[in-house]
Amino acid sequence: ASSAASDVYKRQGDYVSFVPLSEETIISLAGFKYVLDDYILNQGLSICQSNEIKENVAVINIKKGLVIVFETKD
Repeated sequence: ASSAASDVYKRQGDYVSFVPLSEETIISLAGFKYVLDDYILNQGLSICQSNEIKENVAVINIKKGLVIVFETKD
C-alpha cells in the first residue's frame, strides 16, 4: 500500500478542509488544531471541515484513498 504526504504552510486566517473521494480514506494530520492519526474518514462526514493550521508547517498524510483538499480564508 502506498501513501502520499504533503506539507502545508501556515498563512493567517487559512482553513483547510478535506473531502474524501474514496469510500474509505485513511488520513493523518499533524500541525493542525485538530490532529488525526490513521483516522478512517468515510464519505459524507463533516469531521474534516475548517481545520486550522497551528504550526508553521502542517503535514497531511493520506494513507489510503483519494481526498480533495480545500484551503480557504475566513
